[in-house]
Amino acid sequence: MKSFKRYISEARDSSVKGWIHPKSKKSYLTKRMRPYHVEFIIKKPRDFGTSEKEILDVLEKWNDSMDAPDPRDEAEKDLAKFKTGHMDTQKLVEYLAMKKGWYRVIGDSWASEISGIKINDKIIHDVLNIMEDEGVIPFDGQGIKQLEAREYQPDKGNAGYPDSKLVKLLVGDKIFRALRGKKTGKRTEIGRTMAMFREYIDIPPQSEWTFRDRMMYGDNKPIDTDETEEVDDFSDFVPKPNDSTGFTYTGNWMVDFYNAWITS
Repeated sequence: MKSFKRYISEARDSSVKGWIHPKSKKSYLTKRMRPYHVEFIIKKPRDFGTSEKEILDVLEKWNDSMDAPDPRDEAEKDLAKFKTGHMDTQKLVEYLAMKKGWYRVIGDSWASEISGIKINDKIIHDVLNIMEDEGVIPFDGQGIKQLEAREYQPDKGNAGYPDSKLVKLLVGDKIFRALRGKKTGKRTEIGRTMAMFREYIDIPPQSEWTFRDRMMYGDNKPIDTDETEEVDDFSDFVPKPNDSTGFTYTGNWMVDFYNAWITS
C-alpha cells in the first residue's frame, strides 16, 4: 500500500511531457519536472536531427539580434545554462527539432498540448495515439478536459523567434473523436457551451437513458451500445394520448418537452 506522502507526490507529478515523432513513432518522455522540452534536445541533439554546432549557431544569431556584445560567448553561456536546467525555454532550438518532424507534447488534465510546424486532423490523430500508447494521456483520453494543438511559426519581426499559434482547441468528447480518427470540425459558441455543460453533469450510459435523458443529451455522447430504443415520431402533429407517459403529445415541442420532463 502506498504511503500518503508517496501518493501526494505522484499526484503532483501526474503530468507527462516530452517529444513524439509520429512518422518513426519514437518518443522521449518524462513525468519529472526535468528535463525541460528544450533540454531534451540540448542533451541529445543527434536524436532530434540536429547538432550542438547548429544549436550554437542559432543561439549566436539570437544573441546578436539582441545586441549582445559577444554573441558567440553568450550563446555558449546559454547552452551551458540549458544543460544544467537554469534556462528552460528557447523556441528557436525547439524549432530545429520540429523541422525534423518532432512534436512537443504535454499530457495533463487541463493543459494537454501538441505543438509542431504543421497541425492537421491526421497529425493530431497520429500523435494522440502514440500519447495514449505511451501513457502520456489515459486510454480514450479519459479525464483530459482540453487539449491545445499549436503551430510554431517564425516571426520575421522578432528575429525569426517562433510564435506559438493555437490552431485547434479540443474539449470534451472531441479529444476522444480525434483519438479514433473522427472529424472534430470547428467549435461553435453552442459547442463550447455544451462542452462546459457536460463537464458539470453526470451523464448516464446511453443504454440506461430515459426519455428525458434523450431529450437532454441528444447525440452529444458516443454510443456505447448496439441496442437502440424506439422513440415516438414527432412528425405527426395530431395530438395523441399515450398511457405509458401519462400525458398527451400536442405537437408543440416546447410543451411536449416540459411534459416529458416532469413526468419521466
